[in-house]
Amino acid sequence: MRHFFIIASIFSVLLVRAQTDSTKSRFSWDAYAGFYYNHDFNLPINKERPAFAYNHKQTATPALNLLFLKGMYQSEKFRSTVALMMGDYAKYNLAAEPQVWQHVYEMNAGIKLSKKLQLWLDAGVFASHIGFESAESINCWTLTRSIVAENSPYYESGLKLGYTSASGAWQLNALLVRGWQNVQQPLANATLTPAFQISYTKGKNLFNYSNFFGRMGVGNNRPFRQYHNWYWMHTANTLSWILGLDLGVDHYSNQQRSWVTPVGILRYQLHPKWMLAARYEYFADKKNALGYGTLQTSGYSLNADYKANHYITLRAEWKQFNDQKAIFLKDATMSNHNSNLAFAVILAR
Repeated sequence: MRHFFIIASIFSVLLVRAQTDSTKSRFSWDAYAGFYYNHDFNLPINKERPAFAYNHKQTATPALNLLFLKGMYQSEKFRSTVALMMGDYAKYNLAAEPQVWQHVYEMNAGIKLSKKLQLWLDAGVFASHIGFESAESINCWTLTRSIVAENSPYYESGLKLGYTSASGAWQLNALLVRGWQNVQQPLANATLTPAFQISYTKGKNLFNYSNFFGRMGVGNNRPFRQYHNWYWMHTANTLSWILGLDLGVDHYSNQQRSWVTPVGILRYQLHPKWMLAARYEYFADKKNALGYGTLQTSGYSLNADYKANHYITLRAEWKQFNDQKAIFLKDATMSNHNSNLAFAVILAR
């Protein structure tokens, strides 16, 4: 926490000074805060959501999932972003990072490589290229994240070469990243990992494919991970939907372990201030590739949002998990089922 306040103080001074520059119109800033409360009907003795969840983690107490302050600079040939954070997202997703990095949400800079083309090279810490969800609940259709989002990268660090077509319909990213959600990579696995993303927008439809190929962990028996993410997002004034499918395979010297996670979300605009959403998801990891045991988990959720004004959104979500095995804490015992009711207040600029 001490590191966070030191960095935040320095960053605030730099931001104020930057905005007094003659080019201050090139600077902008964002702020975000997401507060929540979970009532887990299983009343788990550890007062935490299931092991595969890394956001909105605490139960039976008001908590902060994510707070960040972001400063951005954009010119014709150069851009940069610095964002500092705190909350459950930082605590649980960056627990393995050195302490000084645990409060860095984004820190990157980029240069434009072509006068005619939208071709940029960015380096640093940036949002993941995988999936349709992010750590910012306000930008997601549901209050909490899906199982697949919680078990794929939220952030990456490394190099990103990005191209956007003149029409904006096509977007391609080629990346070299420091492994699977790492800011600082273990010395025993200090290699850059290739990854790729291609997305196409046609009218109200967005089609996306992303992948990742690289060694995982440290030690002599490190698996080679092959990961694929597909989704189709249809966004309309009243009824919208997302259909996604992720497939991962860890290749060991003598075996393979795979998992698959389909997800579907349906969203309905009830009123300019009211939004409803329903989600179904399935998480199948029959060979314990991700370390939670052999899982075959189904998830259902219902979501309601109320946009009070431009800056404040209120959210509520009921979520149900079911598994063939007793994997969920219920008091001090185990259960096949888990039900949770979540409420959130989100402040976003």
